[in-house]
Amino acid sequence: MRRELAGALMRWRRRAALRMVSPTDRKLAETAADDAVQMAEQLVLGAWIAELHAATEDADTAVRAALHLRAMALSDLRQAQLSGIPQHIVDAQQAVEAADRDLAESRATQDGVRDLLARELADQPCASQVRLLPDRRTARETTAFQRTGRSTTARRT
Repeated sequence: MRRELAGALMRWRRRAALRMVSPTDRKLAETAADDAVQMAEQLVLGAWIAELHAATEDADTAVRAALHLRAMALSDLRQAQLSGIPQHIVDAQQAVEAADRDLAESRATQDGVRDLLARELADQPCASQVRLLPDRRTARETTAFQRTGRSTTARRT
């Protein structure tokens, strides 16, 4: 009986101690969770932007390759014209037309990837804007306050 009472008293004390956590401690725990979420979001954003940069480089490489293949097809066309064989000229002309289509497709892809990267970079704040200041406002909020003279969020003290 005594052991059961002692166990119940210990459980009650433990629960009471958990209830006595100060609001400051709770706020610190929430802030730590917010910081972890913000860090995770920054990591994901960094990976996405890196992928877009890699896709842009791939698209640039595809355009350079298409330009090279078109130049080779034009060279083959000139050679065929010099030879004077009609079938070679027709085949070379078809190769030039196919190279032109490939080049146009590569350029369209390149433009699309570059536009997407530009939109993403414009939509995302730079690293200095998401850094938290000592009073827990972000740099973007501070900049908005400096421009307008009004706070965008309630100032935490």
